Amino acid sequence: MRSLPRRRDHGDGPALPVLPAPAAVRALCSLGDVAWDAGDIDQAHADYDRSLSLYRETGERRGEAIVLGNLGTAYEREGDYVRAADHFTRALTLFQDLGHRPGEAEMLTSIGRVESRGREVVRPCLSG
Repeated sequence: MRSLPRRRDHGDGPALPVLPAPAAVRALCSLGDVAWDAGDIDQAHADYDRSLSLYRETGERRGEAIVLGNLGTAYEREGDYVRAADHFTRALTLFQDLGHRPGEAEMLTSIGRVESRGREVVRPCLSG
């Protein structure tokens, strides 16, 4: 088993592993999931937004699509169906461009779900 190089954190804390960039971005996205589960919605959004920026910077379109879907789910849970539909639609476009059929199917399902829950507010967003 290969060990990761370690770096010192600020202060007297333990040495932390230095993660390769893709792993670090996935970890940040996972922290968003953990924050959401703990009820820290603001931190979850911050973690998702930061991981989305990093995926875009690195050109990792599949990761970008996944995070857009996560953000869509977060907005859906908050009852913001317009923002949820927008994020699911952007994720759908990326999954279609990538030929990633499972992601495409999941986003189509998510769009249908938010459309049925917020029919009067979502339909204009999806038809334009």
